[in-house]
Amino acid sequence: MPRSACLLLCGVALLACPLTAAAQARWAPPRTPDGQPDLQGVWLSNTATPLERPKQLEGKARLTDEEVAEFRRRADRLFKTGNSDFAVGDGVFQAVLTNPDRYTNPNSTHSASDMVDLEFDNRTSLITDPPDGHLPPLTTEGRNRQL
Repeated sequence: MPRSACLLLCGVALLACPLTAAAQARWAPPRTPDGQPDLQGVWLSNTATPLERPKQLEGKARLTDEEVAEFRRRADRLFKTGNSDFAVGDGVFQAVLTNPDRYTNPNSTHSASDMVDLEFDNRTSLITDPPDGHLPPLTTEGRNRQL
């Protein structure tokens, strides 16, 4: 791709340009002292999908597109009107699943108007293996480490 093709409207907006082979060869991902990928930093997760599958969706790994659309409508009604309390984590998904008239959280110090918009997709849990969508039980060794 010619360099001039990377500029749009005399530099008003830059488009992503593919790196040259030389630039790609020079870059190396950061590593920890023991050689593992270094994943330090600030990571944002804006998914509404809960870590574990709610009991109400037991045996259902995915929502239909119609169900996702309904969840989005419910979330807009609950959290974009400013009448509900601030929800975090799995609370957003649980709220749209149970569909109350208003989401209340006695520990909340903010209103829903302060919330970041979360994305709904077809997954009913972030955990996909085991297929039940739940964290597997600890092994004996794992339980011993907790003591």
